[in-house]
Amino acid sequence: MLVSTWLVALALMWGGPLPLASPSPPPQTIVGGEPVDTHGWPSVVAVLAVDPEDPKLGHLCTGTLIAPRIVLTAAHCLVTGTDEAQVGVFFGTSLAPQQQATVKRYGVHPDACIKDCKPDAFDFGFIEINEEPLGVPIVPLLTTQDQWGETMRVGAPVTVVGFGAVRDESEDGAAPLMASERGFKREVTTRIDAVTSKGGEFIAGEAGKDTCGGDSGGPAFVQREDGSWLQVGVTSRGVRPCGSGRGYYGIPFFALPWLRDEAGVDLLPPGCDDASCLDTIEDEEGCDCEVGRGGSARDLWLLLPMLWMSGHSRRRRARRSET
Repeated sequence: MLVSTWLVALALMWGGPLPLASPSPPPQTIVGGEPVDTHGWPSVVAVLAVDPEDPKLGHLCTGTLIAPRIVLTAAHCLVTGTDEAQVGVFFGTSLAPQQQATVKRYGVHPDACIKDCKPDAFDFGFIEINEEPLGVPIVPLLTTQDQWGETMRVGAPVTVVGFGAVRDESEDGAAPLMASERGFKREVTTRIDAVTSKGGEFIAGEAGKDTCGGDSGGPAFVQREDGSWLQVGVTSRGVRPCGSGRGYYGIPFFALPWLRDEAGVDLLPPGCDDASCLDTIEDEEGCDCEVGRGGSARDLWLLLPMLWMSGHSRRRRARRSET
């Protein structure tokens, strides 16, 4: 299946050389993090999709390879009605067309909240790609109570990875984002703040260390005592402007029965067919905090490349916000 000419042009724009003028000093990455090196987090991919309501707009998100041909991402990154040929998955550290995988199909969780979401939004989607990537190690998902108890403590470190923006251009007086400020794989290590009262999401971040537009669907990783890594979250939404450190991350374990039935990949532990064997609710009173006004999906809309190159003003699709 061939990806559209539009998508190729967009990828070329984002994966091409940097503009002549670049910020000095270089911008911080994600928000407050650093670029991922050539071989870092190879299972983390960029996701580009054309907006079915406006073919001049595209949607940048992030995802993670969790099985040989299955990418886990956020539901709001996959707008119902988008043709599979208008969705691209990019391996590597930028949106280089030569590292693109084409899409066979995609799906979103039936209980996913897309707009004005309260905690536990089930913001999960999957993409099945046509090509099986070779030599890409897969970071396993957290699936046991022992893993949870070892890693998911308030104040514990968590590393988030994404292709999103390094700053929020929606702030008053902010300059438009440059090509070097989005579309490149970046990471930041921050901390876990709380788990929602129903246990389906956790909140993470701190001032100056955050996810931003385009990081939606990307992974949150934790490192075990033996040095191995687990994926514990999927970036969903957060407070505007980026950098506030109040991001919501869905716990993908609870979407595994749906992934088994819809995507054909069974990652559940033995004897746990209904994903009822993981208790994520803390003994102490949990935090059922909602993102305040200005909360948004961690995604990014961008114009058709030739409009962008000609200096036309950017248009944005309305982002979903927390109540």
